[in-house]
Amino acid sequence: MATRTKQLKGNTLTDRQWKLLAFIVDYTLKHFYQPSVREMCRKFCISSPNGIMCHLRALEHKGFIDLSGGQSRAIRIKKDVLEAMRGAA
Repeated sequence: MATRTKQLKGNTLTDRQWKLLAFIVDYTLKHFYQPSVREMCRKFCISSPNGIMCHLRALEHKGFIDLSGGQSRAIRIKKDVLEAMRGAA
């Protein structure tokens, strides 16, 4: 089974990472705060919060977001990513 990928800022995102990043951006723009891990689990039908955390850590490693450990809703979307996401929409 082939994994679809998408390029953003010169980095390759898997289809799931792209959808998660888009969800975080859309949710943040709509609500003015970030979604919780549980909300992301519900959105993507993932039963374990660790599944979402693995994707979030990958997005952080690739330079799309910053995570602040030990805090609720502690996802910061990088400014250049927001601009690139708006251009990609």
